[in-house]
Amino acid sequence: MRRLIRFPATDRVERLRPFANSSNIHWVGEINYERIITRTYRETQGDPMILRRAKAFAAICRELVVGIEDENLLAGYFFGKNRGTRPHAVSFNGGALVLPKAGLTDAELEEFERDLKPYWAGEDGTYRRTRYGQAYQRYTEAQKNYFFMDPDAYPQVPPFVGNADYCRIPHVCHHELQARKILEIGLKGFIKEAEERLARVDVTDPLRHKKIHFLKGVIIGLDGHAR
Repeated sequence: MRRLIRFPATDRVERLRPFANSSNIHWVGEINYERIITRTYRETQGDPMILRRAKAFAAICRELVVGIEDENLLAGYFFGKNRGTRPHAVSFNGGALVLPKAGLTDAELEEFERDLKPYWAGEDGTYRRTRYGQAYQRYTEAQKNYFFMDPDAYPQVPPFVGNADYCRIPHVCHHELQARKILEIGLKGFIKEAEERLARVDVTDPLRHKKIHFLKGVIIGLDGHAR
């Protein structure tokens, strides 16, 4: 029989509880994340996608502001602000998720509409450059009919029969692989291992280019994270 063991909340948790439970605290927008990823994708146009993703990730790790707040045991947030979020998540799916603009200045909103959003929309306005758009182009007709209410519409609306995003691509921070190893050798240990494997790639292997791009992506991404 399982027993439920309760532990009293610490003073720190009690001080944070009102903030976490408050209905008066709302999500706030920021464009720095979108600004960084849009710039790096423009700079890497034509490179293999795995390297573009790695360079974008490394740039985000290096440039995104890390907030350090009282009472929190971990520093920083995914978007740089407490309860921050990307406006429309435009690089992810072109705006299928309508997110709040609160917290953005008029200049930032103008930059978003004039410079960031048009890049991901593309000349035809189909948002094929986004993560959704890139994956959508690889779907079969059967998959499109399963994942979306109207396969030909954009923004794409999922029917909630299955979550297309999680079936398709792993999220950042939703996977924790080889936790014990990373604690033992650290990120720099993984980088060294990738560099050693890269040096041993067989030039006669027909898959060598794919392996080289992957290993370079590992090194780029981990190097950005380790700094």
